[in-house]
Amino acid sequence: MVLAEDLRKTQPDVYMERVKARKRGDWYRILIGHFAGIEVAAIIMKERKILEAHPGSFVQLKSEGRSSKLKPEE
Repeated sequence: MVLAEDLRKTQPDVYMERVKARKRGDWYRILIGHFAGIEVAAIIMKERKILEAHPGSFVQLKSEGRSSKLKPEE
C-alpha cells in the first residue's frame, strides 16, 4: 500500500494490518511504532506532525484485553 510505503521513508517502525469491518468490507490500519506509553506516543505524533500530514490519526494503546485511544491536541 502506497501510504505505508511513503511512511516507511520517514518513520522507523511502520506496519499495516487488515481489519474486516462488518458491512464495510476490508479496512487497513497503518500502525507506527512501539512506545513506552500512550503519552510518549502522543508527544512523538505531535513532534513529527503526523496529525497534520494524516488527519484523523490517533494514538491507540494495544495490549491484551485493553484498548484505549487518544487523539493528540494540535
